[in-house]
Amino acid sequence: MRIFHFSDVHGEIDWLNMADLSNVDLIVSTGDFFPNCSRGNVGKEIGFQTSWWNKNKDFVAGAFGSIPILIVNGNHDYICLAESLANVGCSATLVTPSGVNVGGIRFAGFREIPYIAGEWNGEKIEEELSRIVAETFGSDPEILVTHCPPAGILDQCGGGYGGRGISVGSRSLLDALSYRNHRIRAHLFGHNHNQSGRIEHMGIMFYNNACGWDIVEI
Repeated sequence: MRIFHFSDVHGEIDWLNMADLSNVDLIVSTGDFFPNCSRGNVGKEIGFQTSWWNKNKDFVAGAFGSIPILIVNGNHDYICLAESLANVGCSATLVTPSGVNVGGIRFAGFREIPYIAGEWNGEKIEEELSRIVAETFGSDPEILVTHCPPAGILDQCGGGYGGRGISVGSRSLLDALSYRNHRIRAHLFGHNHNQSGRIEHMGIMFYNNACGWDIVEI
């Protein structure tokens, strides 16, 4: 399966004019698709993102066409991209912990991220994240689709103390990938803008395509 994975575009969509989707079987978006007008003011963000979508929906839908799309929302998203795309005729599905099958492959995931400051959607303490992770792994996915990375894997943000960077990944997610019995062979995510790329670890391919896109071969 040939997957076009993108993440964290934050309303910047001109790149869709350049993206080659001609030989793609599936599109996966791992969150933060919409722009923001505040620091998480729900009353402002819903109206702002709805207005932005109404202006841009025809362009986005035309770019994606009939290709199936799997989506997890991000912490900056206050309307649902999957629902918005489905309303304009795209084949869009929201990925949840309960999972979904596409082309005989099991995908599952979630939008929640480790707690930052309580300003954005989906912020959870690790105890809450642990329950969501357990539910996700219980659906036995082959491909994990989340907004946040696992702790320590393409998750270093900024210089931090001593220049070592700050981890924005989930410890619960890393523990599950390290110690639970599972058949995950690829993990697609974003959230961290400072360490995009791909890496193989524990026999799993990890893809952080924040602020960009890449072709993932499964």
